[in-house]
Amino acid sequence: MQALLYANLTTRKLSESPGGADFDWPELIEGDTLRLALRFTETLGEEDIEIDPDVRLVRASLGRIDARPTGGRWAIQIGTDSPEEGVNTTALIEHNASNAAVQTAVQSLLTSVDFSLPIPAPDTVTVEAKDGSWLLRFQRNGEPYPHQLDLRAGRNALDPISFVRFRAYQIDGEWIHELRLVQAPVAFTDSSARIAPDAPSISVVREGGIEGEIEWNEVQALTVPPQFRGAYQIERPDTFAKSGLLSVGDGIEEIATAIQPLADEDGQFNVTNPLTNVAHIEFAGAMGGIDQDPLVVEVVTAPPGDVTFDLNVATAEIANLLRSAPLIENLPLEIEVTYAGEDEFEPLRVWTYRTEITLRRELIHDELATVRNIDWLRPPLPADYVPFTPDQIITGNQHHVTTFGNGISTAFVIDHHLATEAIHITIRENTDFGAVLRPGSDYEARIEGPDSVRIAMRGRFASRIRPPRPNSLAAVITSAGPKSAFQAHTHTIAQIVGLQTILDAFGADIAQLKALAPAGALASQTKDTGFATSWTLPKLFEVYPTRKPITATKDFAALLEAGDTALPRASGLLAAVHDAVAERLPTPLPAPDRTYIDRVFENRGTTSVVLPGGLGRRSVDLAPGQFAACDGRVWYRVEHIGAGPESSFYPSDFTRELFRLFVNDKQLRLKTELSLQFAIELAVLKSNTNCQWVLVIELGTAPQDTAPGATGINLQNVVWSPVPVLQQRIIVTPAPCTHVFGIRVKRFLSGGAEVITLDQILYGSAEGGIAPTSANFAVRGRLVRFDTENNQSDPRGFIALRGLDLPEGENQELPDIGKAIIRN
Repeated sequence: MQALLYANLTTRKLSESPGGADFDWPELIEGDTLRLALRFTETLGEEDIEIDPDVRLVRASLGRIDARPTGGRWAIQIGTDSPEEGVNTTALIEHNASNAAVQTAVQSLLTSVDFSLPIPAPDTVTVEAKDGSWLLRFQRNGEPYPHQLDLRAGRNALDPISFVRFRAYQIDGEWIHELRLVQAPVAFTDSSARIAPDAPSISVVREGGIEGEIEWNEVQALTVPPQFRGAYQIERPDTFAKSGLLSVGDGIEEIATAIQPLADEDGQFNVTNPLTNVAHIEFAGAMGGIDQDPLVVEVVTAPPGDVTFDLNVATAEIANLLRSAPLIENLPLEIEVTYAGEDEFEPLRVWTYRTEITLRRELIHDELATVRNIDWLRPPLPADYVPFTPDQIITGNQHHVTTFGNGISTAFVIDHHLATEAIHITIRENTDFGAVLRPGSDYEARIEGPDSVRIAMRGRFASRIRPPRPNSLAAVITSAGPKSAFQAHTHTIAQIVGLQTILDAFGADIAQLKALAPAGALASQTKDTGFATSWTLPKLFEVYPTRKPITATKDFAALLEAGDTALPRASGLLAAVHDAVAERLPTPLPAPDRTYIDRVFENRGTTSVVLPGGLGRRSVDLAPGQFAACDGRVWYRVEHIGAGPESSFYPSDFTRELFRLFVNDKQLRLKTELSLQFAIELAVLKSNTNCQWVLVIELGTAPQDTAPGATGINLQNVVWSPVPVLQQRIIVTPAPCTHVFGIRVKRFLSGGAEVITLDQILYGSAEGGIAPTSANFAVRGRLVRFDTENNQSDPRGFIALRGLDLPEGENQELPDIGKAIIRN
């Protein structure tokens, strides 16, 4: 049993709180240790005030008060020399002897020829029995003996264990020597110490980290024992910042406020209270996803420790007391505290507390034990939450193998360190096919302790002429167990599978971070501002093909309602051409004719060829190496899309670049995300055919010229990947339709390596895509692969396009449409 109690020096009460009710003592069980920690109060008026007296001594006693022994004998000794019967000690006296028996025993000693004192000794004694004591009066020559004698127990075989209490005093000039037998307490202590309660402490609940897109914050636990008194601070070891003062009475709000100055810029602490006396501190904000150093608790001020003592309730006296009855009630317990007053010259004060407790016989004895039947195929019941693996088990016999012999000695001490005397010893000759020695005839073994054995050679191995040569004998010492154990692990890096690879990856990450760090410090990232970079995509409104400017309207339907005043007569739409082998473009360029339909021609000359306009289109130059087609109405430029072996060529006049932007690694830093979203509304107007467009988003790089010599920073050409990261076929009809597309690019660390991912956004849903190889890349959006229906030989109409944001009034719930934003 243990308790923290408040001792009131005024009222002599013990309570669990200042001014509280009297402490309700539980039953004490034989075998317990009663540990009490005392704090002190005194009553001033109607209030109990806690004080800290200068305690010099604490004593505690449990037992009967002034009880006589119930059996046994004892002897009286006169003087301080060693007891010797007939010289300075009487014969044995019964515990309940009459005054006459005591007087006879003492008188026999006084008249013994061997009895003497340094001064003239008394020659007679009278003994009076009074209230459980014997009062002895000594005389010499018929007169009261004028000196005080030193009486004590020369022998003591009293039961239960008892003291012989001696007291001498004078009445009317006559010395009276009182002897009284008193049972000893069944438990007693006069040892105490000031013990401070445990201080608040910090432990790591979960280390912060990041894996791919999954990030978890560090959580540390602050434990404040309820017995703690005083004030403490929390310190962050990496910055040496300290919190304000805290106490045991502060809750999670006070703790959060006090430690907020310890947070990084844009970081915050979230404090919760999952368990009693425990506060969980989460590193959030800019501190999230990072393995943090444990916080440190510093006790700033605290009162001295509590006066603490232990009273052993496992004594032989208690066993004797409980021998006849399993339960003893109303057994007195007394606690005495000696302390100094405020005035150093004032005598020491004594505070005494007394109560009665119940003592019960124990049921579990030291002799009780069971042999545990361990099923080694099943893990043990958990003592903690550290995972168990079968390789934590030592199986088989523990043993020690050594060689011995030195060419001089025939006796040897072998230290085996098996911590047991239950061992088996085998000795053999240390050679191939060496013989096994026989105990008794070839050697004798003697146990020297739990860790050593002595081997004395016999017979031919004990010859002083030819003692055992160096290392000529081998010993195997095996414990008789087998003693199996669960062992703690200490392993080298090489013993842990994959550990070196992980550490190497960490090392590479650190080297990369050092390389990124300007002037030895990494750039900080502001997380709460929302974004680091943004682009506003262009607003588009286009009706094509026409040479007449078209005024933008709120929607395409308004153009149709306006009639010819808004839209001229329908122009020509151009179809794709499929031809496996391109032909040489005729020169001079012939007039359009249906004989050239479904054929592709290449300008293989050295100069450009002008393709005349028509059907609402302007004339264009066809450069060497470019392709042209004819639909019987006009000649027009066509292009091959992608790097594959396709036989399709598409009208270049209908290829539209929607946007183009560049991203660098200082914008797209680690743990940031690029989000690009846009909307396009498409329709055909006054058309006799449906059309096709393919929306693509493409990535590119911006290489630099490196020659001649050492070139400066420059732009060579943007190189676009032939494989788009997003591709969606769109059939355009007279019904206007809005399409929403985009990409999302993330840059982060995963498993110690930098990772960049890309998601396609198609109509609000995300799908995995091909990510850029670095954080420096270009991105563009285009409409390509324009085509019309095959069954229309004279396709006409207008293709209408609006974007790249949503019309006003429709973008309130999607404010990022038409923008590219890099967010932290």
